[in-house]
Parts: sequence; C-alpha cells; structure tokens
Amino acid sequence: MAPREGWESVPDIVQRRPDDLACPGLSPSTAVYPVLRCNQEIPCDPCARVCPLGSIFIDGAIVDLPEFLGKCQGCSRCVLTCPGLAITLVREDHDPSHRTALVTVPFELENDLLPAGGIVKTACMDGTLVGEGIIMDVIEDPSQNRRKLVVLEVPFEQRLEVAGFRTQVSEQGTPVVDSQQQADPLVCHCERVSKSDIVAEIQRGTNDMNKLKAAVRCGMGACGGKTCSEQVLRVFREQGVDVEKVTANTIRPFVMEIHLGDFVETEED
Repeated sequence: MAPREGWESVPDIVQRRPDDLACPGLSPSTAVYPVLRCNQEIPCDPCARVCPLGSIFIDGAIVDLPEFLGKCQGCSRCVLTCPGLAITLVREDHDPSHRTALVTVPFELENDLLPAGGIVKTACMDGTLVGEGIIMDVIEDPSQNRRKLVVLEVPFEQRLEVAGFRTQVSEQGTPVVDSQQQADPLVCHCERVSKSDIVAEIQRGTNDMNKLKAAVRCGMGACGGKTCSEQVLRVFREQGVDVEKVTANTIRPFVMEIHLGDFVETEED
C-alpha cells in the first residue's frame, strides 16, 4: 500500500535530526531555559500546556514542533511532563565563571542505579557519551508520578549536549566462545539439534526430512521447521547429497496461518 500524500516513511522520520540541539528563540542572556529535543511531528503538547509563563509555544497544529519563547522561571514542569523524556532544563547562573552549568534531566528508574559516588557518564540524545557529570540533587515527590529529576553539574560547554546519563557502562573484554559449539553448531535451535546429529543420520542413508525429524527432532520445534529447513538442506549439500532427491519436510504449524489478504475486502465482495 502506497503511503498517503504528505506522509513520511518511518526511516525518514527516524533519520531526521535537528541541526541544532538548542531551542529556537534561545537568547544568550537567558540564564535558565529548557532544551527541547523534539524532532518528530506527532500530536503532543503537554510542555506547552504546563508552562506557567506560556513560553513554550506550538504554532499551528498539535503535531508541529514546540518553540521556546525566551522566558523561564526554572520550575521544571516541562521536564516532568514530557512523555518522551525529550526536555532538559539548563541553569547557566550556577557558576558565574561559566566553568560549569546545571542540567536537570528526567529519570524513571530506581535510585539504586545511581552511582554511590555521584559521578555519571553523560550522553547526548543519540546515546553517545558526552563526558562526566556530578549529581547535585535528586528531586522526587509523589505528585511527580514516579518520575524523578536529577540535577547534574556538567562542564559549561556541554550544557546543550547533555540529554541524560548512562546507568550502566558496557563491560570491556572479549566474549567467551564455546569451542564445542563453534565446532558443532546448532542447526535446529528450537530442539537444540546439532550439526553432527544431522550428519550422522545422513550418513546412515536418510534423505527424507520427515524421517530426520522423527529421528533427531529436527524441525519439530515451535517454528515448525521454518528456521532450520534451509540449514538442514545446506548440510545435505555439504555431504554431497542432491537436494532435489531429498523429500521435503511436511509443515504442520501449531495454528492455522491466515494471509493478510484474507482480511481485505475486495470491490467484488
């Protein structure tokens, strides 16, 4: 089905990113301000509704992107109410020397995920690490509906980039490789049937997928053989068997499959 005129495809929406993370209309003289990271035109306006100064404005339809008009009293209501966790609040007046700034970010996990030392790895909106921040405060109240506000002290030049922080850092090291599984991989993952089991049956003269299923349970799992059938045929080829002479597996799914076309009402109907 072709998309309706004016609609964008999902990849187009996902790949679109704002040219600047700072809000439109942001004034350098504003000491406290929200950073709005909305980049998808979806029906959403809680931030505009809760701002007590009416300084977050959506011009036009509800699907248009919000704009900051330059006035902020630092109440953090927009940070609390944004369903997409897409708003942070920046305070530039924290350090008169402008070496650091405060960034308030939303947080919806348990407090035990916050590091005891109070130092976190900050990240931008796509998850890329920005630097480090110090937790200055955690604001939580029953009226916040389990959403917390974490106030971070970050380097001043990173104040617009910081969109959140990581609660887990990927472990460094090398993956453990099961040498036995590497030498004898699983062909049927549903029933945990290894390649050596299938080779043994083929060498006994089996050239019927149904007999193979009865012998080693290959293809008897939840997928009904859809995942492993082609892998089994590959093993037959490796053993020098012409797959044209192999009897195909009889598919017996647990439920009756229905094509999407069966749900479509045609003009004739």
